[in-house]
Amino acid sequence: MELALSAAIVLLLGATAFAQGGVSLAAGPLFSAGAAFLALVQAVRAARRPRPLDRALLLVAGLAAAPLLVGALELVPISRATVRALAPATAEIYDREDRAAGASEARARPLSLEPGTSRRALLRGAALVSLFLLAAGLSSRERN
Repeated sequence: MELALSAAIVLLLGATAFAQGGVSLAAGPLFSAGAAFLALVQAVRAARRPRPLDRALLLVAGLAAAPLLVGALELVPISRATVRALAPATAEIYDREDRAAGASEARARPLSLEPGTSRRALLRGAALVSLFLLAAGLSSRERN
């Protein structure tokens, strides 16, 4: 089964890399769905045979997931004053947009100027971290 999962990882990465250079809108969801499916298969398999957690792997996973947390926080709508404190140029862009639209009050907006792009990047990052953990779990199983 480990060989089949390893082959599936390689095929998934290959399929998304060659889907119009990995930049088409279909490449991200394909990659993310495939990674989620492989992680689910591995989670079901691992639940049948529990093993002690590898502390080094947990540390690496935490460090790899830290940028994902920052990316997720950039998508949360926050007050204009907070945006101005964290990213003054972004607040100025939002102010100009509100003035042009004739808005009477500044509404809460995310730090990200392109939330859709940030969401897709966050999804891909989560898929990469899950594939990394899957591959690390498979390789540690082969060493034992």
